[in-house]
Amino acid sequence: MRARPLLLSLAALAILVLVPLAAVLAARQPARASSSATVSATPVVIATVAVGAYPVGVAANPVTYRVYAAKNAGGDVAVIDGVTNTVTATPSTGTEPVAVAVNATTNHIYVTNCVSRTVSVIDGITSAKETDVGVGSCPQGVGTNPSTNSIYVTNQGDGNVSVINGETNAEILPRIPVGNQPYGVATNPDTNTIYVANRLDGNVSVIDGETNAEILPRIPVGSQPCGVAVNPTTNRIYVANQASNNVSVINGATNTEIDIDDDPSNGMTRIGVRTSPEGIAVNPSTNRIYAAGGNSVSVVDGTTNSEVATVQGIYAARFVGVNPALNRVYVTDNSSHRVTVIQDFPIPAFVGGIAELPSVEPDAAAATEGGSSAPGPPALAGLAAAGTLLLSGGVWYARRRRLR
Repeated sequence: MRARPLLLSLAALAILVLVPLAAVLAARQPARASSSATVSATPVVIATVAVGAYPVGVAANPVTYRVYAAKNAGGDVAVIDGVTNTVTATPSTGTEPVAVAVNATTNHIYVTNCVSRTVSVIDGITSAKETDVGVGSCPQGVGTNPSTNSIYVTNQGDGNVSVINGETNAEILPRIPVGNQPYGVATNPDTNTIYVANRLDGNVSVIDGETNAEILPRIPVGSQPCGVAVNPTTNRIYVANQASNNVSVINGATNTEIDIDDDPSNGMTRIGVRTSPEGIAVNPSTNRIYAAGGNSVSVVDGTTNSEVATVQGIYAARFVGVNPALNRVYVTDNSSHRVTVIQDFPIPAFVGGIAELPSVEPDAAAATEGGSSAPGPPALAGLAAAGTLLLSGGVWYARRRRLR
C-alpha cells in the first residue's frame, strides 16, 4: 500500500502554523464567510460533477471521501474525489449497473448489474474491479453490513435476496424469498437486521441477519416503495414511496410503521415530500433524511418527521448518498449525466482528518477550485503555497497524509 499526501491531521497542522491557525479554528462562527455566498441553514448545491452516461446508484465512503456513481449506460462506475469533486477513475462493471454500496471497514464497493446478473466488487484502494459475483435475476438494490462483512442484493426478477460473504466473495445459498419486485435494501449493523422494499406489494420485508430468514409479517408502507435507508442511532427505517409522494418511518424495535401525527382516526400519516421519491439516504450524525426524485431533493428532520428544506434544480434526480464526515449529499441526475453535490449544515469543523478554515476568505482573483493559492493570514498563505491547503466548494481544507 502506498502513502500519498492528502489532508494533514489537525495536530500536525497546528504544529505547523502554531498560534495563528489555532486562533483561526477557535474563531469559527456558526455561519462561515466564503467568496460566493453567506451561509444559512438551508442546504446548498456547491458543485456538479460530469460523470457520463445515465448515473443511477451513488454511495460515499466517509473514510476515504470517495464517492461512487454507477453509470447505467456506461457499464462502469465513476470514482469521485469528494474533496476536489473530480472524477479520478472509471472501473468497469457488468452490463447496466444500477445500485452501489460501500463497506467503509474493508474499503470495498459493490455494484449491482441488472443484465449481467452479477455484483461487481471494486477495491477502494486501487479503484479496480476485483471480481464479479453471480446472483439472481436483474439485481437492483445492494446494502452492506460492515459488522458481519455481509452484502445483501435484491433480485428484482426472482423476488428474493442474495447474501454475499464479503470475505470470500461467494454467494451464500439458499436465497431469501421476499415480496414482488424487491428494490431498495438497507441494513442496521447494530441489530443485524435487513430491510427490503417490495415495490409491487407496497410493503417492507425484514430479514434477520443471523438466520438469513424473513421475519413475518411484512410491514405495509406507501405505494411503490423504492429506496430504503436506516439510521442505526435511532433505529428508524425510512422508505421512499414513489407513487404516493411520501416517506414511511418504521420503528426498528417493533417493526411497525409510525403514524407521524399520532392520530389513528385519520389513518396512517406519512411524511409528505415534494416529488416522487426514488432514492433515500440518512445522515446519522445530524438525523437528517434525504429523499430524491423528480427535479429535487427533500430534506427531512428525523426528530420532527417533517420536510424542512428542498433542494431544486436537479433535472432528473434518481439516487442519493451521504458522506456524514463532510455532511455532504450526492445526487445522481439521470438527465444531465452529472452528480450534484449538496452541502448541508452545520459544516463539520474537524472530522476525519479534514480541518475547515472558515475565516479564510479566498481572493476570487487568486483562488481556484482544487488550487493552492490563498491570501489571508501569513501562516495560512505559507501553507497554501506549500500545497497543504485546498479550496473545494468555496471552503479551504488542510491536507493530511492518508493511505489510499
